[in-house]
Amino acid sequence: MDKTAFTAMWQAAPRPTAQGVGEPRVVVNLPHRGTPRLLDAVLPLWLKQSVPVAVDVVDTGSSRVEINHLLAAAANSNATARRSAVRVHTLQPRTWKHPSEPIAIACELSQLYAETEYVLFSHVDVFPHSQHLVKWLMEQCSAKHPVVGYEISPRDSVSGWLSENWRGMVGHSLTMVHLPTLRDNGVRWTYNEKELCEFFGWGRSELAGWDTEVTFNLWLRVVDIAVKIVGHDQNREHLVDEWHGHARSYPGSLLFGHKHLEEASRWVDLEVQQAAKRVKQWV
Repeated sequence: MDKTAFTAMWQAAPRPTAQGVGEPRVVVNLPHRGTPRLLDAVLPLWLKQSVPVAVDVVDTGSSRVEINHLLAAAANSNATARRSAVRVHTLQPRTWKHPSEPIAIACELSQLYAETEYVLFSHVDVFPHSQHLVKWLMEQCSAKHPVVGYEISPRDSVSGWLSENWRGMVGHSLTMVHLPTLRDNGVRWTYNEKELCEFFGWGRSELAGWDTEVTFNLWLRVVDIAVKIVGHDQNREHLVDEWHGHARSYPGSLLFGHKHLEEASRWVDLEVQQAAKRVKQWV
């Protein structure tokens, strides 16, 4: 599979259209599974940003009750928001080849079908602390600097290719991209073990520790797109700065019953409480 063929796969993707005054220039991508409480808390913080946004909630396997909750939350937001729109997409449950595969597909969905100039990739456990968070990232993102975000947490403990090459990669917790540039260069998210091994001449052992955003960063390097790092994530820490709070690894710990859940739950409780106050303060 050569780069030309790889890029050609994307030529049918829709291109961003001109946006009218007050219409969203940014789509916020939020993968979700089984955490409607977090979504209820974080969604108003995105919809009250100082620049208009649309939100893609991409569910990767919640129960029918939880999905109905998401649909109701979206309908309520769309009825009350002045400038923004919320869309709920659902991926049909299946046996995934890799734990990160559904999240990567969720990210790719917005990159494929958004009609805005920018997409902001985030998590439901990431809470905006500033009403100007989206504006701050968007002002740094352009065709010249098409990827701006927080570096992934350290991966020194994993084996394989990633252990020596994770530095300088952006995560999908808070990363803004210039969509026309990524589409023109055929950058993608989806994990395909066979394709990666064939393209780079690797054995399966080189894919150890693979995570959601690694394929995305790998293709950025293939097409020589440099990323701009504006912050650094850490493993199993509550990251807090002037722009956001990240109750790291809460959804995954909840899904897989990890011992980190108890600590992450305390961070989530704090962020949810603070989010309720911010929503009332932000006009």
